[in-house]
Amino acid sequence: KKMATQKIKLRIEKGGYSKAVFWSLDVKLNPETRETVCTVTKTEPLERPEDTQTWTGNLSRNESKRVWRSLKTHSIYTLPRTDYNVNLSDDCYHMGVTIDVDHPDGTFLHQCPTESCVIVSIVKPTKLEYTRFLHFVQDIVDIGEKASKIPAQDFIKLKWKTREQELAKFNDEADHI
Repeated sequence: KKMATQKIKLRIEKGGYSKAVFWSLDVKLNPETRETVCTVTKTEPLERPEDTQTWTGNLSRNESKRVWRSLKTHSIYTLPRTDYNVNLSDDCYHMGVTIDVDHPDGTFLHQCPTESCVIVSIVKPTKLEYTRFLHFVQDIVDIGEKASKIPAQDFIKLKWKTREQELAKFNDEADHI
């Protein structure tokens, strides 16, 4: 049985007047070879754009399993999403992470603002949805960092830690945060 192509693209970015991608990861499962190819890129676009680091290689079998297991564990396809390219909506998770997933189980596209004009999003994730999104992002970035030896910037991880602390203040039944 031939497998379908599976891919995940993740971008940690900043829109507005100084649009920039800080860290990105592309993962693609080759249906012919069943190898999972990963590319990680890190830039310091506002300080030293010439210091770009890029790594491309095959993920180990365990890393590959972790990627696709995380996708299912966090039920990424069922999460709320916003797409700046469609309606100029703000990032409903306020994390600056764009994700594009194409998988036989479903698709998911969450596009962050990339320009300075933004409309407040009417999409309001629950605490559980926000937590699933955050943990999926953390899982995928962790896998990419370990495989490539290219860490995401510290300020990004600090932002995630702050988000986790904020989420802890809400009870689990909170409708929307």
